[in-house]
Amino acid sequence: VEDSSLTVTSGRNEMTAEDTLGRMPRIVREVTGDFDVRVHVSGEFTAEYQTAVLLAFANPDEYARMSCGSGRYRTKQVSTGFMARGVIAGGRHHRTKDTSKWLRMQRVDGALRCYYSHDGKKWHASASSQEIKFKDGGGARFAQPMQLMLMVHNRGAEPLTVRFEHFETAEGTFTYLPNDNI
Repeated sequence: VEDSSLTVTSGRNEMTAEDTLGRMPRIVREVTGDFDVRVHVSGEFTAEYQTAVLLAFANPDEYARMSCGSGRYRTKQVSTGFMARGVIAGGRHHRTKDTSKWLRMQRVDGALRCYYSHDGKKWHASASSQEIKFKDGGGARFAQPMQLMLMVHNRGAEPLTVRFEHFETAEGTFTYLPNDNI
């Protein structure tokens, strides 16, 4: 850790529950109630599925994951995905020109919204758990407390180094970002 920044180097790992909970390098902060978390991520993502990850984790059946890096065919992207009621439910992929991005999650009244930004000021909506609807008419709700994790996912053969900067977490009562900021 240097100047409120964190540099993490990781060997090959998988985005499985076992790796996520046991072996992936990660930083964890527990939060209860509403929160607003943001972090700037950067790295040299040269192989498929190499990403910096922001994860809000309640349990293996309930979490939200944002990642920035290289996806399939080494496309530069920001991805958001939800696990709700034990089912992968919703998410989006956004192609980007580079992989130096701000990631942000807000939890308000049990629902999660995810955003990304090029400069940390103008935020683009990525995905919201409020978009998830099940056959019984219910939506996705996330148990408390949640663990906020910064992690490195590396399916490449060589070690991957990721830099996390300006990690900020606020807890309390929030409203979602107004539409003109999205």
